[in-house]
Amino acid sequence: MEQKLVTGNYFDKYHTGNVLYRKLMLNFHKRVLSLIPNQSGLRVLEVGCGEGYLARVLEQHIPGLQYTGIEIDAALVDEAKAAMPQHQFHVGSAYDLSAYRTNNYDCIVVSEVLEHLQEPGICLSEIRHLSAGCILLTVPWEPVWRILNICRLSYLSEWGNTPGHLQHWNRKKFRALVDSYFRVNALSLAFPWIVCAAVHRQARP
Repeated sequence: MEQKLVTGNYFDKYHTGNVLYRKLMLNFHKRVLSLIPNQSGLRVLEVGCGEGYLARVLEQHIPGLQYTGIEIDAALVDEAKAAMPQHQFHVGSAYDLSAYRTNNYDCIVVSEVLEHLQEPGICLSEIRHLSAGCILLTVPWEPVWRILNICRLSYLSEWGNTPGHLQHWNRKKFRALVDSYFRVNALSLAFPWIVCAAVHRQARP
């Protein structure tokens, strides 16, 4: 299935000068790092890596990180490669991860991606075919995300919905989604995101 690239989210949360939002991002990264194995040489596959911002955070905290990023937007892949040539970045779809099935990963990260997919279950099904010790998933916490957008007078005509967000989950619904593919080990809030750590229910055949 061809993945549709949806654009329109112009808020740069990584470089914003808003002090509150920068604190939220710091808390988010701390929560993500707390759920990823803390081991030297960690092998990470990130699906939907964008410009590689999360890769930079991981590299700062994980010695000898072995990182591979996949992103559907070729321009973003080029930007990530230029910034972090020591890691691997490839153009690819979250709907087709077959090229990575023969690799072994310690962790697979899918951060702020599933809400952009028309069929997020296809991505999760693809991940089930990959070998990994843990799966880390993050999505915006709804309806809080939209309320915050409205409070900063953004996307008012869309009732606060960020352009490109096709899916909307609260904690209960997101746990149910993930639990239908994996075993959820931890699910919590890093306001205003839901952060979930999961593992395969059983060893892959």
